[in-house]
Amino acid sequence: MMMFLSGAINSAIPVAWATWITQGVQDEPEAGGGLMVGAIQLAIMLGASFGGLLSNRVSIGATFAAGAALLGAAAITLLCSQRASRGKSTPTQEATTAEAIPAES
Repeated sequence: MMMFLSGAINSAIPVAWATWITQGVQDEPEAGGGLMVGAIQLAIMLGASFGGLLSNRVSIGATFAAGAALLGAAAITLLCSQRASRGKSTPTQEATTAEAIPAES
């Protein structure tokens, strides 16, 4: 059951991330995809490097603790960024709103 759950979650993440990137970079989706691939490769490299250093120099438990701390920091960053962006409108929303309101003569 855990393998099924892990597979379901891990197969949905790239689709959700690709959708988010293409919505964020609507005029250049190919560049957004390249940025996404670069970010993933960098994260894999840094995770392997720091995880290996922690495992060799401290312990395997330190590797798991550091991973949990990074996960917590990412979750806090995500929550803070969502709260900050709730009240702000995007340029696309402003243009749509301006087009929807007819100008008075």
